[in-house]
Amino acid sequence: MLAEINGSDAGVTMQYSRLKDAFTITSNSTGADSTVTVSNLTGNAFGSSGAFGIGTGILATGQNSIAVIDGVTVERDSNSYTIDGVSYNHTQITDLSNEQATFTVTRDFSSTVDAVKTFVDGLNTLLTKFTTLLGEKSYANSYKPLTDAQRDEMSEKEIEQWEEKAKSGLLRHNSALSGLVTSLKGVFYSPAGGTGSNASAIGIATGNYYDTNKGLLVVDTEALTKALSEDPDYVISMFTGGSSTAASSDQGLIYKLRSALTAYQKNTADTIEETEDKIDKTDESIDSLKKKLSALAEKYYQKFSVMETALAKLNSQASYISQLFS
Repeated sequence: MLAEINGSDAGVTMQYSRLKDAFTITSNSTGADSTVTVSNLTGNAFGSSGAFGIGTGILATGQNSIAVIDGVTVERDSNSYTIDGVSYNHTQITDLSNEQATFTVTRDFSSTVDAVKTFVDGLNTLLTKFTTLLGEKSYANSYKPLTDAQRDEMSEKEIEQWEEKAKSGLLRHNSALSGLVTSLKGVFYSPAGGTGSNASAIGIATGNYYDTNKGLLVVDTEALTKALSEDPDYVISMFTGGSSTAASSDQGLIYKLRSALTAYQKNTADTIEETEDKIDKTDESIDSLKKKLSALAEKYYQKFSVMETALAKLNSQASYISQLFS
């Protein structure tokens, strides 16, 4: 019976206590509107004259939670609710005449601080990668590009290892990448978002030259939390103020970073296009030289063919003359 009732859509939970030798039926809803009605839809199970001899038990009706918050009476069908972003959880009944709870609501900026730290960590990962590429040792003199013949004599693993060495140091001291690193770091040194201050005003600065954070960005969580508490709009402007077309000092940190990356992308795109043009011209020169070489080879082939014919004829004549005198 318990399983039948609890598995139905009656909206109640039924339990049996061996200690009390009694059943308890509890409504699944809360508040003053939560009621439980026991009736026999069919048969004669319940009631003092029913099959089980179950008469009227102890009935406890639900009540709404009532609280006076800042002079306003609030009534809810649950002890837990949220109003204006503040969560309330009533745990006991108090006497309004002499028991009051006084509290101050403050904004929790921990998630915002964590988001900023994650953002800075990601940027530091990028800067570390770029710095590694700029200082990577080059093996270009020892590992030249493989020819088709060399590839045929090597395994896939050997080719992979060779090409890894050959590509090492390709961006060593690359001026464009070095300029990007400088630009990305410079974003945090210059005024941003129209605030007139740089990122250090909200606790973001570069690490000490002598510690492990040398050259990387460091977040002072206390300074950032303080800035958010005192003027959150100021921090928002620092990150997202202005637009991508605004003056540099009016652009937020996000727009400044985007501008630096866009400039690098355009620079590298132009360089790639220029390199591709050079490759195309080199290919055209190679094709032209191949045609000239082929024509020259054909020319010499014709000459040597005529020469061989003449020599064969001369040898034949010499043999004939030799026979005459023998």
